[in-house]
Amino acid sequence: MAITKFGEYMRILRIKNNLLMKDTADKLNVKTPFLSAVENGKKKIPADWYEKLCSIYDLSSEEQKNLKEAIEESANAVKINLLDCNESQKNLAFQFQRSFPDLDEETSKKIIELLKGADKITDIMPFVHYEIVDNDLFEINVPARGYFEPDGNYTIEIKEYVYEGAIQGIGAYRGFIMHEIFHPFLYTLGFVPLYERSFKDGELNPYESIEWQVKAITGEYMMNYDRTQNLSKDEIVEQCGVSKAFARKRKKY
Repeated sequence: MAITKFGEYMRILRIKNNLLMKDTADKLNVKTPFLSAVENGKKKIPADWYEKLCSIYDLSSEEQKNLKEAIEESANAVKINLLDCNESQKNLAFQFQRSFPDLDEETSKKIIELLKGADKITDIMPFVHYEIVDNDLFEINVPARGYFEPDGNYTIEIKEYVYEGAIQGIGAYRGFIMHEIFHPFLYTLGFVPLYERSFKDGELNPYESIEWQVKAITGEYMMNYDRTQNLSKDEIVEQCGVSKAFARKRKKY
């Protein structure tokens, strides 16, 4: 499901005001997954949000008009719930508070920029949008997932605990989010995904697997080779904001 006009305008307001989705959710006194569901048309826009948002963002007369139009257009949009689709239909495509007491200022800024960057994904890849979802929406061992919708859009679903953990500086959760972002990014570069499950043991080289490719580019983005070449594992964790496991893997190369 593509993001609604309301969701698009909310993204614009967040970028303009240098805020995260969680910041807005807190000000509206709702959970982040609820706000995300509203922006993506899965839940109705509460009647009192117009006045609250005008106050939160201190909107000008023109901005108030734009917000009202976005709300009205989104309220009239037709919505399709893909959660009830059968497996064959899904296979049409791919499958708090801010607190940084233990992080230096530079790393804290990078963590916040990563989450704010999520709102800018559509500037680079217009067909991609993300959603913050409830922790029990899908398998317990899957922190985030991405898939193509039948209309060609690509949805990234991030569990709430992963989103909030990334805000708090947990390296593994930052890595999970970046991993999902790079899946559609490789697609835009012309990479044709090869899934390991489609091959017998030994038939697919590691570097031919889409998961290997995504892990490689995520690792290079988060732990640039030249920058980290002479750093220890602990220094990589501290300076790059990644998990210890990610840093250990980097030190092998």
